[in-house]
Amino acid sequence: MKQITTLLVCLLLPLLMGCNIHNDNPYEPINQHLNTAQYGIYDGYWSINGVKSDTTSLYAGVPINIGSLPHRPLLSLQLKGDSLQNATTSIRAGGFSLHYYSNGISSTSYYFMAEPQTDYAQIQLNGINHILKSSFSKPSIVIYNEDTQTIVVSLVLLSMELQKTIQTEEGEYKEIVTPLIQESIKLVYTGKKRK
Repeated sequence: MKQITTLLVCLLLPLLMGCNIHNDNPYEPINQHLNTAQYGIYDGYWSINGVKSDTTSLYAGVPINIGSLPHRPLLSLQLKGDSLQNATTSIRAGGFSLHYYSNGISSTSYYFMAEPQTDYAQIQLNGINHILKSSFSKPSIVIYNEDTQTIVVSLVLLSMELQKTIQTEEGEYKEIVTPLIQESIKLVYTGKKRK
């Protein structure tokens, strides 16, 4: 139901905001991505269910690349006790990438749909290595405001799980998966273009 609601919002948002998704000139294509003047580094922060969290940077180009997801704050919502105090996170090179395409234009903003990929990060809890797998609702929303030179990325985190491999007494390897999220979490990145 939440995926359907997200999809409806993504499809109807440009119409409700008075956007023009039609091109009056059939020989002039609608730009499918940000234009090169909008490319660059944006400094900003994540919000988790409306609460400001980690800061990170975003590179706007094709695709959009966000420095990192707020793994530690997300884990703190799920894990209690000492296990998180000494947690270390290793993010894969390249950050979190979003492929996107145009969905509408208004007088001040560009609206895009994005296809978030499943994210994997390495994390160490209590001296044991884990893989943190995060899966997102598709599609997600990206909005660029021309007046303020800000970009907003809205994601819905559907599932998050810890995966670890242990060796049994018989010497065999076994994967253990621990689901962490009981309900979806809204993640919003807000960034302003670096001068």
